[in-house]
This record gives sequence, C-alpha cells and structure tokens, in this order.
Amino acid sequence: MTRAIDLAISAGQKRISPRTGLIHLHAHHDEASDTIPIYENMCYALALFRQKTKESVLSAIELVDKLLPFQTADGNFPVYLHEYPKCYDFHMGLKVAAPLAHILRSFSHVLGECKSRWEMALERLLSFESDKPLWINRRRAIVGERLLPFEPQTSQEWLEHLITGQLAGETEFSIPYDLDLHLFTFNTQQERGEPRPHPIEWILAEGHYTSRLLRDHPHQLLCAPLMAFKAIPVPYQTGFRLFWQGATLHSLVGQGLIFEEDEATLYCDRSPETEILVEGRKATTFHIGDWITIQTPQKTLRLRFKLTQGSGDFCGAIFPSNRPSQVAKGFEAYDWKIGLRTLRKSGPVRIEIELVQAENPL
Repeated sequence: MTRAIDLAISAGQKRISPRTGLIHLHAHHDEASDTIPIYENMCYALALFRQKTKESVLSAIELVDKLLPFQTADGNFPVYLHEYPKCYDFHMGLKVAAPLAHILRSFSHVLGECKSRWEMALERLLSFESDKPLWINRRRAIVGERLLPFEPQTSQEWLEHLITGQLAGETEFSIPYDLDLHLFTFNTQQERGEPRPHPIEWILAEGHYTSRLLRDHPHQLLCAPLMAFKAIPVPYQTGFRLFWQGATLHSLVGQGLIFEEDEATLYCDRSPETEILVEGRKATTFHIGDWITIQTPQKTLRLRFKLTQGSGDFCGAIFPSNRPSQVAKGFEAYDWKIGLRTLRKSGPVRIEIELVQAENPL
C-alpha cells in the first residue's frame, strides 16, 4: 500500500495550485485547471495522513479545515467549490464521509481541537438518508450496522462498494480482475491507447506496477480511501474482449464474434508495435473469408469473417477510429476499426468471426 499512497500524493502535488493550496481538477476535462473538487481534495488529505510524517499530517489538517466550511446547511457538499451552496450530487456527502471517517478512526489522536468539529461534520453528513442501496450501505458501514446485499453495476459502483465494505471491516472481495495483466475487467473504458486505470488496480498490483500504472493519473488520488485487501478473481465477460501485454496493454474488442446485423466490427489499439495484414500483405480493405493478421512482438492473432447464413455482397475495411468506450477527448483516433459492412443481401444474414491466437516466442 505504501507505493499506492505515494502515487496518490504525487498526483495531488502535481495538481495543487500555489495560490489556493488546493487541488484543481475536473472529472471530465483533463486540461481544466480552474475547478476545485471537494472529494479529490479530501482523498488527498487522507493520503497525506496515511503518509504519517509530521509535515504531511499538518498539511492534511490544514487542507481539511479549508474544505469543511463548504458543507451546506443540510450536511452535503458541492461537487466543486465554485458551485457552493448548490449541490448537484445528492450523494456527495456520503462519498466525502468515507475519507473523513477513515481520518477520524485512524488519526483522531493527532487532531487536537479539530476532532470535535470534524466529528460534527461527519454526523451531519450521515444525517442524509438515501434510498439507494449503495449509499444506504455507506451510512451503515460508518455507524457500524450490518450491510445490505448489493451487486455493483458500474465500475464506479465497484469502487464505492469496496470502500464501503472496508469501512465495515471486510478484507476479502470477489471482483472481476485479471491477476496477470493487473487489470480490473468490469466494463473497461479505453483511455487513448490503453485501458483506463482503475483505483482497484493500484491497490492489487502493489509492488508489480506496469508502465500503465506508473504513469501519472488523477485516478491515483482515489486510491486513498482503499486499504489492502484479498481479491478473489471472478470472470466477467460482456461482448468480446481480449487483452495481452506488450510495450503497452493491447486489446481487441467488439460486441461479440457472431453478428446478425448489417455490420460486424472489431476494434484493435493502434500501437506502434502493432501490424495488421490482409492475406499476408498490408491493405486497408478485405473480402469476406480473407485472413486478417494482427501481429505484435508478444502475440499474433489471425481472424476472418465468415458468412454462415444468408447471402449478399459485403465490403471490409480497416481504418483509424475510436471504440465506443474511448474516454479521451479530441479528434485523434486511437484504434483500428476492422469492419465488414453489408452492401446488398437477400433475407437475414449471420456473420461469424473465426479467431486463432498464437503466442510469439521471446
């Protein structure tokens, strides 16, 4: 856990304004430098506490004291400081309650006169009653009540679910995770050329970080409320997704390998070490039945589109694009789109993709 906390502090330091002393960050705009998020700043304060040096603890106390005055009369917090007193996320208070509860549980002996004020702030946060099981459990975990059954449906819910479980004393979780690739596999989002890092990955990959996890990322701040835990990997598959390690974490994804629509599509990351060939030659178009080779130093994939039902005319193309799960903004394409489109058909058609994998010798 030491390395994850160090990365969280480093990510925070790189985003602190010398004028405000607060982290400036926007969840959906990487280049934004004028918004001050409450939650990420509170996570940074917790990371400073967990560093356990005199200087870091004093900085953390000063930071929390800057944030708590923005608590509204009903106990909630705005998402960003400039929105005060408006609160557009009704559950932000229960979200902020997690790092504040960790601080009060583990570091109350160094808070001095701040302790009573912070406890009152936490009490006001817990006065909010949600009808959502995820947030009902957050309150129950902090006050020591038994948790309700809950099944996360998004990657964000998985993060909050783990934080809540650890607040309730749980130390073992069954999660969709690939131990070899250090990849959280639930509805993976793509960020430029690789899967977007999830805070769970920094916790579980402690001591075995890949280059993807060592790079600076604002999500490293979100590691602060997570403690070390035992993971029991469970499979999770939606559509077709294949990942393999190279100079970067490569991927080939699609809705599936069987299509009963007018278009069958796969996406492959546009890594400099990836080469795509059609029948052994460089090409940007292909016919149904042609073998397409995706070659990297570590793995070679061969695939072809086959018509297994119906008849018609089809055209295949390989061109730069972005998969639907791409979160990076702008106009740059980070994927190769390998797609077969129906030009004409007589009745329903069924297209299947045959895939052959081979590991390349090192």
